[in-house]
Amino acid sequence: MNILSFFRKMPIWLVLSLWIISAAAQNPYYRILTPTNADLHDFYTWAPDRMPLVSAHRGGTFPGYPENCIETFDYLLHQTHAVIECDIAMTSDGVLVMMHDDNLDRTTDATGPVKNKTYAEIQEVHLKDKLGLVTAFPVPTLDSVLSWARGKTNLMLDIKRSTPIIRVLEAVREAHAEAYVVIIVYRLEDALTVHAFDPSLMISLTMSKPEDLIRANEHGLPDSVLVAFTGVSLADSATYQTLHQHGITAILGTMGNLDNKAVIKGTTEVYGGLFEAGCDILSTDLPTTLGEIIQKQYSLTEAERKYFVFPEG
Repeated sequence: MNILSFFRKMPIWLVLSLWIISAAAQNPYYRILTPTNADLHDFYTWAPDRMPLVSAHRGGTFPGYPENCIETFDYLLHQTHAVIECDIAMTSDGVLVMMHDDNLDRTTDATGPVKNKTYAEIQEVHLKDKLGLVTAFPVPTLDSVLSWARGKTNLMLDIKRSTPIIRVLEAVREAHAEAYVVIIVYRLEDALTVHAFDPSLMISLTMSKPEDLIRANEHGLPDSVLVAFTGVSLADSATYQTLHQHGITAILGTMGNLDNKAVIKGTTEVYGGLFEAGCDILSTDLPTTLGEIIQKQYSLTEAERKYFVFPEG
């Protein structure tokens, strides 16, 4: 029996199902693509009609899907466009792994400080979801996350205090990931370290008032490499106006308090008000909820369309 005869004998519903699965498998993701450094810089340059953006705090958390976990990132991008904020720690033998807390207790079935564990010991660990249930998912390395993200989305890399920034920058360079990575720092000194290592790298720097941007510029940081993290509560309007006048997009952290307020008061009302106030990107624990709101209420500009790919099928 040849392949054509085989398909002719199959029920039509099964043929259609296989076709749908095959089509979806070609591109099952909501992708954000920035192939070059120039694209990345353009993607984060502020424009008055730009579509708001979801940043998934710690990559998102869902029942059965833990934070800082590749399987969670994958699950998220099957549902919405999002950049992924994730955290980097380092083992005692110098391997960079994805972990927010200093200790393993909250997010895994192990205990003790990450920095006291070898990578071999970390490989035996399983992640917990937000309900505290142990999953089959391992702790990923930074290298594996950089590899996974290529052609899917942007990463915002939050470097924990005990992790040398230079080690992370070297890993990004070795993975040739400069076109889809933003380095998160909280101090101007650290931003200058990143910029000295590679002037093309995008940097998320805490800037909660206009003076913070002025100081960054005075120390040689150009607007073109900056994304502004304005904190976990709204900054005043002068801050957003100043950032936007410089072409810099503003990230607000809604994780925790503002996300909880959105659940109580209504997500559309709260998130819509934040965008109207001048926020461009929300770092949220509710990425799929926010993604649905953005898809319904906002449209991509012609200039943005090349960066956003929708699932096929």
